[in-house]
Amino acid sequence: MTVIHIAPLPGGRHAVRSAYDPTVIATIKAVVPPFARSWDAPRRRWTVAPDWAALLAAALVAAGHQVVAAPASDPPRQCSSGDWARHLLRAVGPSRVAVVHRALTRVLHPDNTATGCPVLQRELNCARDELEVHR
Repeated sequence: MTVIHIAPLPGGRHAVRSAYDPTVIATIKAVVPPFARSWDAPRRRWTVAPDWAALLAAALVAAGHQVVAAPASDPPRQCSSGDWARHLLRAVGPSRVAVVHRALTRVLHPDNTATGCPVLQRELNCARDELEVHR
């Protein structure tokens, strides 16, 4: 059983998020026609037209998954965009910036299918570039 979060988005579509599960993806593709669904890679979620959200939720429950109504918007981040990276790189000091950047890039790079995140990688790169400019 996989937990799936379905939340309304501004503009009427619904966000569908879950841990990776091939049966969830197969259900989404079987229930929601291509014109009514899309994969939002940067946010790692499906978006579904409002007319199909309830039908998809019912199909997912029937397939043995748990559907949870999520808040209407993405949860607030602990730091504003990129603050976490700037704080981290400043905290480790100039002598460790390159090493820490390289280590985190192994985890955050979008080519890393297990843990990669293009948004976090971009924020890390911007923080590193910002520190190099101010040196």
